[in-house]
Amino acid sequence: PNNPLPGDVWLILDQIQDPQNLGAIIRSARFLQATGVIISAKNSAPLSPACSKASAGAMEEMLIHATSNLPRFLRSASSNFRIIAAHYDSSSKSNSIPFHQLTDTGPNAPPTLLVLGSEGSGLRKLVKEACSFSIAVLPRPKSAHSLHGEEEQQQEGDTTDLDSLNVSVTAALLLNHLLSPPSSSFSSSS
Repeated sequence: PNNPLPGDVWLILDQIQDPQNLGAIIRSARFLQATGVIISAKNSAPLSPACSKASAGAMEEMLIHATSNLPRFLRSASSNFRIIAAHYDSSSKSNSIPFHQLTDTGPNAPPTLLVLGSEGSGLRKLVKEACSFSIAVLPRPKSAHSLHGEEEQQQEGDTTDLDSLNVSVTAALLLNHLLSPPSSSFSSSS
């Protein structure tokens, strides 16, 4: 991306291998008005009919590039962009900040590259090292109450604890946050 403007957000995809995920990410990028998408040329899903179908046609409208060396590309872009890794590691202390704490968003924000990793292994080490900092979509703390306000019994073997979101969902949440102006106070009683 040459001559970035304030508010530009490019989505950078590190080895997204599922064509439905790739299509869903491109659809979200188009819907939310991201500037474009850059994919790693190797070990990524192809821009195929399955990807196009999952993108609901957005693949044909979105500016999409591929790079053969993603870490080198990110290092070369670092003088013109802030480079944000979407990264969350539930098994250790993560140095990622919760995404909602990032307030420099919207049309006047610095040009941004948002980097997301593959479905299974996340970001590769050299890709993550080329990023300025990391943000994460963190799970909400577990509540002892159900949706109906009743106390729930925690059972052994409860499989409702998930440690991450699908990469396409994460992409949509983070793009929406980065492309929206900083929120002002809103009161429903106004």
